[in-house]
Amino acid sequence: MQIPTMKNYPLGEYSLIQISPTIDSQELINIGVIVKSFQDNRLKIQLFDDMSKLLKRVHIENSNSLEYALSILKKSIEKNHNKPIYRNLANIIKINTPVPISITEPTLDKQLEKLFQEKITLLKTFPAERKPTLSHVHDKNNIINNLNSYIKTNNLGDVIKTRRKILTTLGVKKQIDTVAFNQENEPVIVSDIISPATSRLDEMYVKSLFTLNNLMGDTIREKIFYIPTIEGIARDRLDQIQQIKTHIRSEGIEINDSRDPKEFIESLALRVETFS
Repeated sequence: MQIPTMKNYPLGEYSLIQISPTIDSQELINIGVIVKSFQDNRLKIQLFDDMSKLLKRVHIENSNSLEYALSILKKSIEKNHNKPIYRNLANIIKINTPVPISITEPTLDKQLEKLFQEKITLLKTFPAERKPTLSHVHDKNNIINNLNSYIKTNNLGDVIKTRRKILTTLGVKKQIDTVAFNQENEPVIVSDIISPATSRLDEMYVKSLFTLNNLMGDTIREKIFYIPTIEGIARDRLDQIQQIKTHIRSEGIEINDSRDPKEFIESLALRVETFS
């Protein structure tokens, strides 16, 4: 099996910005992220700097000093965007030593937003005000949740199930995203899902391809990749998806790219009938 070439992403680093609510406190709270790209040495910063919201969740002894220090930090980064400022400020702000990363998003701004959503736990306390990112809306968990809702609503639970384990040639069972069963409760159609919005597109595809190609079920008649069509995908990501689709077809595996998950489930249900 020929494995597609993994993309060499640009390198960079990020650093967390943390605060101590009180001078003597040992508690540290993540309130911001600094990201740097090694390609052009640019720095970007994003802060949870709405002091009124922050004070609703955290008691801060001197909020005025904190607000002033954060504004100075932000202006300093914006003014000297190619010079890292990894040092503590005003005894209340800690800027951590940077951690290496790969820039997997199409722009540095999107990479910053992704890290901000992942690292700033305060955002979880304001769920109604959190703006969902593209990757969050279209991640695999959300896709499978939508599939489960449609399966339940249309009483297809005896025919199609999600996240089922099937034995492989390695002697271990691997989880398959969707499995369609015949009347004897034997798997006849297996499918894995690849979200075009995932930042680990190549990695997820290679793992899924290896699993599908090494399943042991003698009753399995069809293998399918579900790669839903979604809006807002960058051009380089679209090219990457097209290369993956070409490789899938060369492996003799089908592709379903329906925008609506229910169309994918309906196609499985109809095809199962032909094997019953």
